[in-house]
Amino acid sequence: TLSKLTTQGQPVLGDPNAPVTIVVFSDFQCPFCAKAERSVERKLLGSYQGKAKLVFKNLPLHQIHSWADSAAIAGECAYRENNKVFWAVHSAFFEQQAQINNRNLDDIAVRAVKQAGGDTRRFSECLRKRSTEDAVSADVAEANALGVKSTPTFFINGRRVTGAQPIEGFTAIVDEELTSN
Repeated sequence: TLSKLTTQGQPVLGDPNAPVTIVVFSDFQCPFCAKAERSVERKLLGSYQGKAKLVFKNLPLHQIHSWADSAAIAGECAYRENNKVFWAVHSAFFEQQAQINNRNLDDIAVRAVKQAGGDTRRFSECLRKRSTEDAVSADVAEANALGVKSTPTFFINGRRVTGAQPIEGFTAIVDEELTSN
């Protein structure tokens, strides 16, 4: 499955040369994704520095989440600024998830872009034009081709893990992948 996942040109957290690649299909409005963000991104990557990296992919579940598409587009606009700006917007969306709505989403994103040193004017123009809609659609098409139906869905060196699982399940797979490489 790893060979079917597009990881180039995607936001990456951790050492880009790490031997273990964790790809996550996520939705910024999904509460389980926010929970997984706290455990996988913070705890797991902290424990496996230099050994594991996280690649972010969009799967906005717009049927049940009213601002998920706009957040995915904003995330991709932030990534156009640079990887650091993407992760700042990503963190802002998950940390403020309960307060975000369709009216304040852009303001929250712009503040995060500014704090991360991005060009807020260029970012706002990207948002206004929805310039990254094709990038979001490509992630969704990839998820569909892989049979991903829910968020978060992870692929650890191609091995599927669905949902916000206990951290021990992730560490067991990462440990297995490190010993087999």
